Amino acid sequence: MKEGSPMNISSSTTSPENSKRSGNGLYFIGLLANTDSTILSVGLEKNFVIESLPEAKMAELLSGIENISDVTSNIQHLRDHHCVDQDEKMCYYASRRFMLEDKDWPPSHHRVSRYNDHFVQEYLEPAILSLRFFKGGNICMPLHYYYYYDTNGKQRLCGLEGGRGKRGFGEMVIRERFSLRHEEIEGAEQFLKNGFQPSEPYVRLAMDYFHHSYKTGKRSIVFSLLLQSIGVLLTPRGTDAYPEGTTRNMAILLGEDSQGSRNIQRDADALFAKNITHMQTGNGDQITKRDVVKARAYARESISEIMRLGLGKERLMDMLARCGYGDGPRKA
Repeated sequence: MKEGSPMNISSSTTSPENSKRSGNGLYFIGLLANTDSTILSVGLEKNFVIESLPEAKMAELLSGIENISDVTSNIQHLRDHHCVDQDEKMCYYASRRFMLEDKDWPPSHHRVSRYNDHFVQEYLEPAILSLRFFKGGNICMPLHYYYYYDTNGKQRLCGLEGGRGKRGFGEMVIRERFSLRHEEIEGAEQFLKNGFQPSEPYVRLAMDYFHHSYKTGKRSIVFSLLLQSIGVLLTPRGTDAYPEGTTRNMAILLGEDSQGSRNIQRDADALFAKNITHMQTGNGDQITKRDVVKARAYARESISEIMRLGLGKERLMDMLARCGYGDGPRKA
């Protein structure tokens, strides 16, 4: 097996707070933003688990990992990234312990980067972000750390290749709470198990636009990114298809009856008209917070419904073209 292969490890789910040096353990913690205790009931794969710590305990843990004495600054740092549930004063995080062979100890930047690529970027981050399409809320993982214990039992921060010990610092995290009702937990787990990384390129592109809409605080840009997400999904071919064909397709895709489809198209026509004015004039002052909320809901529902249908773009366009108002996949 090649040097640095992620398969040269075993795993454990020992909690970082309670862990003591046992063999060659490399610990991962990824702080979750904008969520609450309901996330603890969601199961993950690849030996990741979701756990919790009071904010003071988490700040203390991070101060130990970073070898700094100012715990107060870490509390503020966690709050700035919305990694503290202000109602519960708790932090929620994904964790995993990787067990390395003696020949791979201590872990190098290169090796940690390989593990990060294989386990975090290929699975954990997409899984966490995909929950946005199960239910509204800006759940994300803005901060994560790798560390290990040296022979004296002292925590040591282990950076990724390029010298970064933590990722996401400085990234804007827009507050939008993700919380599950008890009856939604099983559905969320099934959503993750059914596959949250669609094979269709157009759906992946729409998801990218949607995720990028959370990375800026400028309302007009957020709005445009969300409508681009809808446009990628639902614009048929033809020079005259945008936005009339786009809004019609969304109305048929999401409408449960004829009146519901017409209401959706009326909403969508108004939203796209504002975006066209914004693009033509460069002035986004007419775009309201309510417009962004509506655009985000329509983009989220469109992505979720198309993921459920599992159709390629051409087959989706053909299906919607054959349907009238109230005759789409959500027909009551």
